[in-house]
Amino acid sequence: MATAASVGSVALCGGVSMVPPIGGDPRQPLKALSLGAFRILAAVADTVCPGNDELPSAWALQVPEAVDHQLDRMHPGNALELAQALWLVENPVAGTLLDQRPRRFTAATPAERARVLDRWRTSQLPPRRTAYRALSGLIAASYWAHPDTYAFVGYPGPPRFPT
Repeated sequence: MATAASVGSVALCGGVSMVPPIGGDPRQPLKALSLGAFRILAAVADTVCPGNDELPSAWALQVPEAVDHQLDRMHPGNALELAQALWLVENPVAGTLLDQRPRRFTAATPAERARVLDRWRTSQLPPRRTAYRALSGLIAASYWAHPDTYAFVGYPGPPRFPT
């Protein structure tokens, strides 16, 4: 649940930025996230599931929209905390203080983004590790639940029952 201190810390670290995150627009109406948080999520999703010659990227499978849909089904406090974590990932002030990264996440190269997320994954700060696990878990679940990924893991798809 979001506390006044956690909301205040996001505001102090630039949760509301004068410079919007870089990224694409959602392909369906957003349910839980702001446009800025969606763009950060899209960058995180393409870092967690970038795709390759055989697999499409998270963006190609509309994973950011799927995660937004899942966040809409969660308790509003949990969705708010995940949105706050996205803004902290994006924020160059927090990045400078915690990771010596004075750039916004959405303006970073794919390799820089991967390093940032690895720092969140291995952070000495438990809330950062928890936020990483929550975000990467939602992203990975949405990615691998997409039918275009089934063949890659040898899953034939859900059973078809006679109607």
